[in-house]
Amino acid sequence: RRTRRAHTYRKAMAVQHHYELGASLDEDLQLLARAEQAYEENAQVEGLRANSLPSDVRGPVSRALVWANDLGGRTVVALRGTKTEQDMAVDREITLVPRDTSDDGFVASVASACAMVPARVHAGFAQALVNLKAAGLTEQILSASSTRHAGVILTGHSLGGAIATLLGLELARKHGFLVTVVTWGAPQVGDGVFA
Repeated sequence: RRTRRAHTYRKAMAVQHHYELGASLDEDLQLLARAEQAYEENAQVEGLRANSLPSDVRGPVSRALVWANDLGGRTVVALRGTKTEQDMAVDREITLVPRDTSDDGFVASVASACAMVPARVHAGFAQALVNLKAAGLTEQILSASSTRHAGVILTGHSLGGAIATLLGLELARKHGFLVTVVTWGAPQVGDGVFA
């Protein structure tokens, strides 16, 4: 049995769901194709609708493709996974860092049983997200989304899935989006508090 992992974020609340592959096979296959297209450097990348080409956002390490009004009117963002030696260096930056000191003031604290404990995340994945945001990823998502209630779907394989997980929580908490994150073979992003 194969499963995909999906997270749905609503404002400050995160709910993790595990769906059996095939529950929505058509959408799963379309999202898997999107994640695969993020690896294709020179290929013509087409949207699901006629004449729909994605915005291409490239950071020093990763890449994101942003489709407006793609799956049921939602914005779809595919993040490229590990492909280059530079990506592998990011994967090896395994130090866990508090997620409350990023450049935009995003605070990812989660209430533990006793007190507020800051969540800690993989330093390399957090930096890859910061670099993509510096390249204009958040602005591309905001401009591609007709309404935040229509939703954003983030997908990615490997490193792309890890970045999608961090980005999903940020888009929900900071920008009020209804976000669904579907990852394929993504590594653990943070500690138990973050999870």
